Amino acid sequence: MRHRIEYALAWLVIRTLGFLPRPVSRAAAIGLAQTVYLFHSKLRRVGMRNLEIAFPEKSVAERRRIPCSG
Repeated sequence: MRHRIEYALAWLVIRTLGFLPRPVSRAAAIGLAQTVYLFHSKLRRVGMRNLEIAFPEKSVAERRRIPCSG
């Protein structure tokens, strides 16, 4: 049941973003992603571990400066 609720919520957000003008949609999506990242510590750990694997030569400070969005 949890997966269905999460899917429905994600679908609703994606559909809503699809109706907005592109600059507004992009800003909203970036804001949402940063909010989730801020409150989801496990996600941050996974992301930093992935960067550690991808860029072993970089320091922790350098990996933290890698932008989250393109």
